[in-house]
Amino acid sequence: MFEHISNFAQGRAVLTINRKHFIRLHRLQPEHAGIIVCTFDPNFVGQARRIHEAINGGFIFF
Repeated sequence: MFEHISNFAQGRAVLTINRKHFIRLHRLQPEHAGIIVCTFDPNFVGQARRIHEAINGGFIFF
């Protein structure tokens, strides 16, 4: 699974709501450009804003 995602991402961070698998993937393969793990939020604009602020503020939530 990691090789497929790594090839697709090509050095870019991946945004996902698949928390279970991607947190496990990060623990197994911590060398990557980044995994942004979110929960589903129907307020897409608000969620995008929070993600943007977190990335630009440099906060690490996990």
